[in-house]
Amino acid sequence: MTDNKYRLSPQKAQQKIREIAKLGWITPRPHCQIRMEERGFDIQDLEYLLSKCIVTKPPEYDKKHNGWKYKATGYAIDGDKAAVITVIVSHRELACITIMDE
Repeated sequence: MTDNKYRLSPQKAQQKIREIAKLGWITPRPHCQIRMEERGFDIQDLEYLLSKCIVTKPPEYDKKHNGWKYKATGYAIDGDKAAVITVIVSHRELACITIMDE
């Protein structure tokens, strides 16, 4: 059973993701690291995108990562549009599950 207590609206999630991207830790999971390399993104792109991201859809519960995952869309430093699937681990940490071209 999922815990709706920690489920954020898209607007609240967007605010929290942006805050953590600027002041906290971003942890790319192994799958995300592979996709970053394949798609030409680096950690600076991830930080930039997440610090200015847009979250428009409600979250989905991710059993594997034991949390609500959010799709954060935005732009990399060079202007490429992308989306990051992320889980808010704590008030200061984001786990990035994957990154994709948008």
